[in-house]
Amino acid sequence: MPRSAKSKQAHADELRSKAEQCLQEQPVAGHCDKEADTCKLMHELQVYTLELEMQNEEILSTQAQSYAALDRYTELFDFAPVGYLTLNNQGRIIEINLTAAAILGVERADIIGSLITTYIENQKLFKHYLDQVFNYANNVVIELNILRPDGSLLDVQMESRVSSSEEVCPLQIRTILTDISSRNSLERQLQQQRSELELLVKQQVAIQTAAAIAHDLNQPLAAISAFSEAALAYLHKEVISAAPLQRALKGCVEQAQRAGLCLHELLGFLQKRELVTEPFNLNLLIQDVLTIIQHDRCRDFKPEIRLDSNLPAVIANPLQARKVLQNLLCNSLDAMEGTGFKIDDILISVSTRAEWNMAQVTVQDSGPGIDADTAKRIFEPFFTTKLNGSGLGLAISRSLIEANGGQLWMEPNVDQGAIFHFTLPFAPSHE
Repeated sequence: MPRSAKSKQAHADELRSKAEQCLQEQPVAGHCDKEADTCKLMHELQVYTLELEMQNEEILSTQAQSYAALDRYTELFDFAPVGYLTLNNQGRIIEINLTAAAILGVERADIIGSLITTYIENQKLFKHYLDQVFNYANNVVIELNILRPDGSLLDVQMESRVSSSEEVCPLQIRTILTDISSRNSLERQLQQQRSELELLVKQQVAIQTAAAIAHDLNQPLAAISAFSEAALAYLHKEVISAAPLQRALKGCVEQAQRAGLCLHELLGFLQKRELVTEPFNLNLLIQDVLTIIQHDRCRDFKPEIRLDSNLPAVIANPLQARKVLQNLLCNSLDAMEGTGFKIDDILISVSTRAEWNMAQVTVQDSGPGIDADTAKRIFEPFFTTKLNGSGLGLAISRSLIEANGGQLWMEPNVDQGAIFHFTLPFAPSHE
């Protein structure tokens, strides 16, 4: 940077002061004329000579520093981890570092003066890019393919802007060239792995769905089989009583309808049909679910039930609400049986209450509870603490409740046991 006039004058005064000091320290060589003018001229000449010597030393020192700085700059420029190049307004390369030349696959000596478009695969895209560079003041970034002399394609990112120096005329473009082939290759690998993972997840979901179908159908089919055997037994009696036979056949019909509803709801869920909701009595649904669980699984299980008798009707998909409640109750039974609880010692409380414009259902057990680490992940798909669990029950239950306009969450319990709540909206007639 050029020195100011004051800075130059101060530097000259400093040099003169140093020269005079050096002259005073030197022994007088020869006889000085008695004439004052002659002595003064001799003094000035000696001072000027010393000034020149000092200036020469400064110049040599500055020159050495400049050469060292130039070497450092050249090394930083040439061996930078990204490519640097300068283009003129016609797109010709007028300056390029070794990294950029290596990216283009050409020796630097052979590339100076050549058009950058020689190495661009998509000429039309690059022309549009140059127009943007000349029209915008900020850096302009693009990703494109470089066509190298050996025929290979390289993914690169170019970041360019017009030089802001007023001394550069005509305009020049400063460009940073980055090889992003490895990054893009990694992204493609990640995308492939993501696709494979999604396929695996779909397969796991399909497997778990099939298991859920088998589980849901097994209970009504087993009941149909039992009712059918009872009906056959009645038919083999000499005296046939109509009432028991009617009860058995009615049981077959009810369980067949139950199985049909399960399949219908599952097909609707898999085909992503529009959710079908209807008003229903939540208390009656809870009592029905508890009866089924007692009949199918634990006849000695006696839950504690606290239902709000004034609870208005809710609007939701009753089969989905049933599935969620069954899942929460079965989870509690599994957790308690897995830790050595006897059936008659198991205590599960189910309660309902009105909460603002929602009905809230609470399922609480007296089991070992849920630790903090498990609680953080309890609703994650495929996370399970069961040996043969799918890890989908709570995740699907939450999605079902949210699809019906409610929420499902777990409440931390400092004592023992697990507490789950879910809400469902009241039917529109409720005020």
